[in-house]
Amino acid sequence: STGTDEEDDDDDEEDDDLCPLGNWVNNQRTEYRVYQKRTKGKAGPLTPERIAKLNAIDFQWNPGKQAEYDNAWNTMFQELVDFQQKYNTTKVPKLGCKDDKNDPPFRKLFGWIEGQLAAYNKLMRNQPTSLTPDRLRRLESIGMSWNTR
Repeated sequence: STGTDEEDDDDDEEDDDLCPLGNWVNNQRTEYRVYQKRTKGKAGPLTPERIAKLNAIDFQWNPGKQAEYDNAWNTMFQELVDFQQKYNTTKVPKLGCKDDKNDPPFRKLFGWIEGQLAAYNKLMRNQPTSLTPDRLRRLESIGMSWNTR
């Protein structure tokens, strides 16, 4: 914008057009936080089915932190890819590999995988989860097994 009144009015009109969508998105995020805190048996406007539909389109539940979360997830995923390429499995031992004394323990990677398994189980129960369709696809592309350890 160059600062002219006419252009500023156009910007305001665009903002007004997006306002209903923005309000709806904010309502979904608020309802999601309420859903996460809700105790069993209490109904609310956000159902597991609606959450699943929003997750299917990679809805951003917490956009302010999303880039940070994505970077951390991608870093751990790359560690799993490296592990899978070296050992030909995604089943990471909690204490490290017994056959290679030079390898550090894989506690952090093991814990991350446990978190992915928990997220997958939530996904299967239509509960809120950080496991997006893209993340699920990426994990399955390297042979991730969803069977419990």
